[in-house]
Amino acid sequence: MKFNEGQMKYFKVYTLGCKINQVDSRNLNKFLCANGWREAIINQPDWIFVNSCSVTMGAINKTKKLIMQLKKEYIGAKIALMGCYAKVYLGNKKINLHKQNKKIKLGADNILLSLEDIKKFVFICGKKGERNKKKATEEINDNGFKIDSPFAGGRARYYLKIQEGCNQFCTYCVIPYARTHMVSKAKKEIIQEAKAAIKAGYREIILCGIHLGRFSLKGGGRGIGDGRDLAKLVGEIIKLKNLGRVRLSSIEITEVTDELIDLMKQSEKICPHLHISLQSGSDRILRLMHRPYTKKFFLDRIEKIKKLLPKIALTTDVIVGFPGEEEQDFQETVNLIRKIGMARVHVFSFSAHERTIASKLPNQVKPSLRKQRASRLRIINEELERKYLAKMRGTLAKIVVEKTVNQNAIGRSEYYYPLIAKVDGQVKRGQLVDATWQIGRASCRERV
Repeated sequence: MKFNEGQMKYFKVYTLGCKINQVDSRNLNKFLCANGWREAIINQPDWIFVNSCSVTMGAINKTKKLIMQLKKEYIGAKIALMGCYAKVYLGNKKINLHKQNKKIKLGADNILLSLEDIKKFVFICGKKGERNKKKATEEINDNGFKIDSPFAGGRARYYLKIQEGCNQFCTYCVIPYARTHMVSKAKKEIIQEAKAAIKAGYREIILCGIHLGRFSLKGGGRGIGDGRDLAKLVGEIIKLKNLGRVRLSSIEITEVTDELIDLMKQSEKICPHLHISLQSGSDRILRLMHRPYTKKFFLDRIEKIKKLLPKIALTTDVIVGFPGEEEQDFQETVNLIRKIGMARVHVFSFSAHERTIASKLPNQVKPSLRKQRASRLRIINEELERKYLAKMRGTLAKIVVEKTVNQNAIGRSEYYYPLIAKVDGQVKRGQLVDATWQIGRASCRERV
């Protein structure tokens, strides 16, 4: 792992998995560039960073396959493995790279398990000396707040990570083992980053975290919130000058507080869209999953949300075929999502991750039955989507433009649904425009 003194280093970053991984990769890219590296657009990369996912065995196999492909495509480049796969499988081991690589059959040249590992890695690869080490530390802690404009080819909407870690330990989920302890970004830093994103031209800011509702204003980021601190933070962000709107990426039903619902009703700057994972509509299965609510609690909170926000788009995740799930349990799930009137349901067939409790539970559901139930639920999802779209027809929406094709602007509305809008004149990527829903499409005029 030696480079000539002052030699330019080129890199590529590949990201698998969730939005949080995408944010982490974006910050890694900025950090490397701030310390003398250059992204390899034309040049051969010296190092390739693979930010991995381990949420399912399928995600793990994708990581392995990607590394094998990269080794063949970029002969001579070295690979640094980071992210959830590295932490779950290698986080508690002393790593001898050569022996370890043979064991996991990945071919990675380095394993980066933490922020501190990244700092040390860049320091070793760069010029040696305390001045350089200090600069590397400051840059990665500062996170830059030097944000590229969406017009420069970046995403049209800005993802702002405010929280890390989860201690819920659902029996099917490996994330608590893959991520760090629960920690929240300081409010001052969040506001600074939000202001920088607005200044760069972003009109939608998406607040995200591993367990977003646990964001805390207390204890120097080490506290654990219950949803009320998140509502207070959102209340501060919507006061920012020139903010278009703010969106919550995903939240647990137990953390959708009265304060948050009231704030969403009062302010049009908060997107009327909540992604709240249900996972199952059966109390028996919810207990086996170690979910922190009952069917009644979930339904009661949803009814309150819909009473105050009748047009809100409610989307959810559901796992079918969890160990022990009988047809009656599945029907309870179907009945609940129909009663709620979800706008969209993301359906997942249970995948037994070998490091989770659920993989060892009795009464595992046959793969063929999991597949059949997932297919049935996806058909119901299509029906629910059609009903929601019909209800929204003719109403006003606002689109963040992601791209334009001729006189069509394509973007995502505050209700999360993507829309195509006819526009007069030029509109820029990231711009917020008004639109009217018309059977899944929209005609729109530029927002003044």
